[in-house]
Amino acid sequence: MTPRPKVFATDEELKSFDWLPLEQWSVDTLFNYFGVEGKKLCKLCDEWSSVGVLSEHVRKHKNARLALKKKEREIALERAREARKLKKEERDRERKQN
Repeated sequence: MTPRPKVFATDEELKSFDWLPLEQWSVDTLFNYFGVEGKKLCKLCDEWSSVGVLSEHVRKHKNARLALKKKEREIALERAREARKLKKEERDRERKQN
């Protein structure tokens, strides 16, 4: 049994399909309608995949996009915490000055 090929897509490639809700990412939406020698082209990462592993390929892209969203959310929360902390420190300095 040969190992399944790794599926790689950059963050920009994953974000390029943000116009399509993640629930609608499927074999029909991420792959071209035509195939060559039992393989289809992924619109997202421009890689050819065997017809037998298309759903697995889509699942890997979905998981990667979910992980990216989680990372973006954590970064945004951290920035918001830092902004609140700085704002509080500034208010405290203003109170001490008055």
